[in-house]
Amino acid sequence: MTRFLAAQLALDHYFDISAIRNDLGYEPLVDRKTGLQRWREHLKSSHADRVSTRATS
Repeated sequence: MTRFLAAQLALDHYFDISAIRNDLGYEPLVDRKTGLQRWREHLKSSHADRVSTRATS
């Protein structure tokens, strides 16, 4: 692990989309909370798929 990576892992990262909203009128189709929930569900299901595939191999 590098010092840079350790520093990045210790920081909060926020994504500000105000510029694209102002410049292009962009509005996300899914809000952040819903998107993160869907992503978490996807990760859980893909992990379960990998585990079950390994168990049967």
